[in-house]
Amino acid sequence: AITSDPNVPAVAGRAFTFLVTTSGSPVPTLRKRHPLPKGVSFVNNHNGTGTLSGTPNIRRGIGVYHVTITATFGHGKSKHVVTQALILTVP
Repeated sequence: AITSDPNVPAVAGRAFTFLVTTSGSPVPTLRKRHPLPKGVSFVNNHNGTGTLSGTPNIRRGIGVYHVTITATFGHGKSKHVVTQALILTVP
């Protein structure tokens, strides 16, 4: 399961970090779908977590971003995929 809060606050022009967390085994691969604001990136930490971080651009980063995080547990027939819709709000 993806266990982190689905609501992510950030402020344009200010650095932030948000940790996406999971539970279950084996350790999942995390991926992000849908665009992030300019200045923000997502990294799979390869330990069941992912980091959403950066500094949203003041002119081009303000808005509400609907991002899907996908966690893939295992491979082949034992593969299990879960998703979480994150809402990144940048006022």
